[in-house]
Amino acid sequence: MTTPAPLPEPFEIPETLLHQWLSLPMNQRVDAPLTRKVVEHLFFAIDKMARSQEHIHTCLIYLSNQQVDEANGALVESQRAVIESQNRLRQYLMEIIVDATRG
Repeated sequence: MTTPAPLPEPFEIPETLLHQWLSLPMNQRVDAPLTRKVVEHLFFAIDKMARSQEHIHTCLIYLSNQQVDEANGALVESQRAVIESQNRLRQYLMEIIVDATRG
């Protein structure tokens, strides 16, 4: 079995932006333009999460057939898809935060 590529680094929303976001009142209306970039972040977050579930499904099939190496490979791909999904979702939220807190 080949060694899988390293998992991607998690994307973190800068703390200063999070503080600005949290300082907004809960009932404040958020008007953020939905650019193609923002919509794609949301779409790919959902898509990659679904792909992660497919990889887990494949992992379980391999495990039930005693194919441990293949199961481990599918598990790594599931982990990769989860990280990529979380990164896209965080980027989506960051874009909204930037527009909502822009003064």
